[in-house]
Amino acid sequence: MDEVALDGSVSLVRRSALLADSYGLVKGDAELVTFVLGGQHCSYSVSPDGVLTWGAFGQTFRTMGELRAIATAHPAPADDSSLG
Repeated sequence: MDEVALDGSVSLVRRSALLADSYGLVKGDAELVTFVLGGQHCSYSVSPDGVLTWGAFGQTFRTMGELRAIATAHPAPADDSSLG
C-alpha cells in the first residue's frame, strides 16, 4: 500500500491521513500539498532529469512524510475571524 496514490474520489482529509510517509508526491498532488500546509504558499520544480521537488518555508520535500514534518513545524495561522 505504500505506493498506492489513492484516487481522486477519496477526500483530501482522508487521503492526507492514509498516504504512507514514503509516498512520493507528484504534480497532481498540488491540492493535497496546499491542504496539508494549511493553505500556506508552496511550489514545485522539475529538474532537467525529471525529478520533482516541492518547496515551502525554505525547505524542500519529496515525500508525504517530509511534507508532514514541514507542516508540523510551520502550522497555519489561526483564523480568529470566527471568534467574534
